[in-house]
Amino acid sequence: MKRYSALTTIIALSVCVSQVAQAQRGKEAKATKGGSEANRLALEGAEALKSNDFDKAVDLLRKATNLDHKYTPDLAIAYERRGYALAKNQQFQDAVQDYTEAIKIKSNEPRIYEERAYAEMKIYAYDKALDDYAELIKLKPKEVRYINFRAYIYEAKEDSQNSMAETEKALQIDPNNQEKNLEPKRRNAPALPAALPSRCCADYAGIGELLSSLSSGSFGRTVNFGFRRFAGSGASVMVMFRPVIFGSISTCDIPERSSRTFPTSCIPNS
Repeated sequence: MKRYSALTTIIALSVCVSQVAQAQRGKEAKATKGGSEANRLALEGAEALKSNDFDKAVDLLRKATNLDHKYTPDLAIAYERRGYALAKNQQFQDAVQDYTEAIKIKSNEPRIYEERAYAEMKIYAYDKALDDYAELIKLKPKEVRYINFRAYIYEAKEDSQNSMAETEKALQIDPNNQEKNLEPKRRNAPALPAALPSRCCADYAGIGELLSSLSSGSFGRTVNFGFRRFAGSGASVMVMFRPVIFGSISTCDIPERSSRTFPTSCIPNS
């Protein structure tokens, strides 16, 4: 009787071990198949990215990431690349959405915050752009240009107090900040309009737009505090183009990334 019980127990254990081993092999096979599929999708996504088919790249890399999270960084790149293409095509709202998806994956990448802030400024989402520059300052506390950008945005919001406060912060980091030379004139200058006109010549920063149709008479007097002057359609207009950011770049020498084209009516004064 004891021998029978022992034999039964051995048989039962053998069956159990066999079932466990079979289940494990099934999981491994499934994982291998899933990994292989993820790899295939990721490779196809990479090829789509190379050929600038961004919608296809995002779709494929999203599927690959669902199967294997190691492809998540590649998905972030696809979102950023598509966001940049959208911004270049003036689809700023859609660009912001893609940059946001990229930031969810890579929250410590300054470049993506910069690109999203640029797109946000183009749709006058100034508060969101301020938040992005605040995040950038956390990532790069010594980067004065981020503080200067906040100053310019506050200026566009007609908030001269905060604008000057940001300038003071920049001066604490860099006493030679060229912005300090503009402070006396800024204090006495009229505020900028809260919403800049859409028909304009724009610079790479996104907020430096021509104040089309604003003549010097509209201000009551000629105002020139760090702006470069242009000849517009029957009116003297200005564009924010601060030397603290752009250095010695000429007025019409816009960086390639911005892909901006000046209207024919925007002719620099000599």
